[in-house]
Amino acid sequence: MVDEYIRKQDAVDAVDAATQDSTENRTHSFRAGQARSASRIKALPAADVVPVVRCRDCKHLVGTFRGKLYCRHNCGIVGPKENDFCSRGERKE
Repeated sequence: MVDEYIRKQDAVDAVDAATQDSTENRTHSFRAGQARSASRIKALPAADVVPVVRCRDCKHLVGTFRGKLYCRHNCGIVGPKENDFCSRGERKE
Protein backbone atom coordinates (compact mmCIF):
# COMPACT_ATOMS: atom_id res chain seq x y z
CA MET A 1 0.00 0.00 0.00
CA VAL A 2 1.34 3.40 -0.95
CA ASP A 3 1.41 6.04 1.80
CA GLU A 4 -0.03 9.42 1.01
CA TYR A 5 1.88 12.50 2.12
CA ILE A 6 0.21 15.78 3.04
CA ARG A 7 1.52 19.23 3.74
CA LYS A 8 1.54 20.22 7.41
CA GLN A 9 -0.44 23.38 6.71
CA ASP A 10 -3.18 21.34 4.99
CA ALA A 11 -3.54 19.22 8.15
CA VAL A 12 -3.69 22.32 10.36
CA ASP A 13 -6.29 23.84 8.04
CA ALA A 14 -8.34 20.63 8.28
CA VAL A 15 -8.30 20.82 12.10
CA ASP A 16 -9.40 24.45 11.92
CA ALA A 17 -12.12 23.75 9.35
CA ALA A 18 -13.56 20.91 11.44
CA THR A 19 -14.57 23.41 14.11
CA GLN A 20 -15.93 26.19 11.90
CA ASP A 21 -19.45 24.71 11.74
CA SER A 22 -20.27 24.96 15.45
CA THR A 23 -18.73 28.17 16.78
CA GLU A 24 -21.34 28.58 19.55
CA ASN A 25 -20.65 25.15 21.01
CA ARG A 26 -16.88 25.52 21.25
CA THR A 27 -15.60 25.46 24.78
CA HIS A 28 -12.32 26.81 26.06
CA SER A 29 -10.94 23.27 26.52
CA PHE A 30 -11.97 22.35 22.97
CA ARG A 31 -10.17 25.38 21.53
CA ALA A 32 -7.10 24.55 23.63
CA GLY A 33 -7.15 20.98 22.29
CA GLN A 34 -7.42 22.32 18.76
CA ALA A 35 -4.41 24.56 19.33
CA ARG A 36 -2.40 21.63 20.77
CA SER A 37 -3.32 19.48 17.77
CA ALA A 38 -2.17 22.16 15.34
CA SER A 39 1.09 22.61 17.29
CA ARG A 40 1.79 18.88 17.24
CA ILE A 41 1.15 18.68 13.50
CA LYS A 42 3.54 21.57 12.90
CA ALA A 43 6.20 19.83 15.03
CA LEU A 44 6.10 16.61 13.00
CA PRO A 45 9.22 15.92 10.91
CA ALA A 46 8.89 16.32 7.19
CA ALA A 47 8.58 13.15 5.14
CA ASP A 48 11.72 12.22 3.23
CA VAL A 49 10.25 12.31 -0.27
CA VAL A 50 11.39 13.54 -3.65
CA PRO A 51 9.36 14.17 -6.79
CA VAL A 52 9.67 11.50 -9.45
CA VAL A 53 9.28 11.63 -13.20
CA ARG A 54 7.15 8.76 -14.51
CA CYS A 55 8.34 7.12 -17.70
CA ARG A 56 5.32 8.48 -19.60
CA ASP A 57 6.56 12.03 -18.82
CA CYS A 58 10.29 11.38 -19.28
CA LYS A 59 12.33 12.76 -22.15
CA HIS A 60 14.30 9.49 -22.37
CA LEU A 61 11.22 7.46 -23.35
CA VAL A 62 11.35 7.46 -27.13
CA GLY A 63 8.52 5.16 -28.14
CA THR A 64 8.13 1.48 -28.78
CA PHE A 65 10.44 -1.22 -30.07
CA ARG A 66 8.95 -4.62 -30.87
CA GLY A 67 5.76 -3.70 -29.04
CA LYS A 68 7.46 -2.52 -25.83
CA LEU A 69 8.28 0.94 -24.58
CA TYR A 70 11.91 1.91 -25.04
CA CYS A 71 14.14 4.07 -22.85
CA ARG A 72 17.15 5.54 -24.62
CA HIS A 73 19.14 6.40 -21.47
CA ASN A 74 22.23 4.17 -21.30
CA CYS A 75 21.30 3.12 -17.72
CA GLY A 76 17.54 3.24 -18.27
CA ILE A 77 14.90 0.65 -17.51
CA VAL A 78 14.57 -2.26 -19.94
CA GLY A 79 10.97 -2.53 -21.14
CA PRO A 80 9.52 0.18 -18.88
CA LYS A 81 5.80 0.61 -18.31
CA GLU A 82 4.20 4.08 -18.42
CA ASN A 83 3.93 4.35 -14.61
CA ASP A 84 7.50 3.16 -13.93
CA PHE A 85 10.20 5.59 -12.85
CA CYS A 86 13.93 5.60 -12.16
CA SER A 87 16.50 7.92 -10.63
CA ARG A 88 17.56 9.16 -14.08
CA GLY A 89 14.17 10.48 -15.18
CA GLU A 90 14.01 13.98 -16.64
CA ARG A 91 10.72 15.67 -17.41
CA LYS A 92 9.89 16.38 -21.07
CA GLU A 93 9.85 20.07 -21.92
